[in-house]
Amino acid sequence: LGWPAVSICVPLYNTPQKYLRQLLDSVLGQTCPNWQLCLADDASTRPEVPELLRSYAARDKRIRLVLRERNGHISRASNSALALADAPWAAFLDHDDLLAPDALLEVARHTAERPGLRLLYSDEDKIDVHGVRRTPVFKAAFDFDLHCTGHLSTYAVEILREVGGLRPGFEGSQDFDLSLRVT
Repeated sequence: LGWPAVSICVPLYNTPQKYLRQLLDSVLGQTCPNWQLCLADDASTRPEVPELLRSYAARDKRIRLVLRERNGHISRASNSALALADAPWAAFLDHDDLLAPDALLEVARHTAERPGLRLLYSDEDKIDVHGVRRTPVFKAAFDFDLHCTGHLSTYAVEILREVGGLRPGFEGSQDFDLSLRVT
């Protein structure tokens, strides 16, 4: 496909192996192959986390990894992942998120069809420990008053760099802060 590549930026810290494998496998299982996975381990204290990340990075050249020496929390770790990105688009995932198989295909299609687009977001759902979808969030068209983007949010990398990425000190609301500054 001639569609733009997407960097998936994931900050990680002590992620349980089960969830980490599911996240990584959901990215590897994308129907759109034009992606890079930018992982930033935020100085996990559980040695199996960086070990698992290294093994996946060795399996696929699209996986990029930085192991942070000091814990800086989600904003700094997200920025470390973003620093690895060289695709024109960056999507942010949490370390326990999953992507539907066509998620990046839809992102690539929409970004290719709308050259002036700078922010794209999608509906989302929560999956319980049994793999059952439980809490769908169907989002409306963008509204400057509601400003509900959540996950999966994808941004033009150039605008993320213009606004300085995520701001430390806004942990817990870093995604909301970022979307406000971008828009």
